[in-house]
Amino acid sequence: MKNLMRNKRLFIFVITISAISLISLFVLGVLVGFKTINANWIYGWGIGIITMLMGTAISITSVYKLFKNENHYLYYLFFLIRFGLYIGSFLMVFFIFNKEDGVWIGLLIGLIPVLLLPTLNSILIKENLKNIISLEEEER
Repeated sequence: MKNLMRNKRLFIFVITISAISLISLFVLGVLVGFKTINANWIYGWGIGIITMLMGTAISITSVYKLFKNENHYLYYLFFLIRFGLYIGSFLMVFFIFNKEDGVWIGLLIGLIPVLLLPTLNSILIKENLKNIISLEEEER
């Protein structure tokens, strides 16, 4: 938690993702409560959030592995794994909930924070570059 608090940009990013997720859950909950939409939207949202969290974990791991090993092929492998995770969630929703409306839209609502992953990657890359540059300056 201390590392998260030290990097203010990363802390703001985590707060933004949490806020987007909680606001979308609140809106979906209110709409389900008033029987405007089915509960299937919340099922899709849950699948989307789980997929988003797994994709974020893979993205963070890929950036750290890139700086640790300097193996860009491993970075591309993590990208393909993340892409397959997203496709897998869409196929799972298609085969499990194939005739129910709203699950697709809920999944897309749950995956909205994925649009912020390039920002997270740039924050992590800048942080790692600062650490590398400071280590090189100390060696001189």
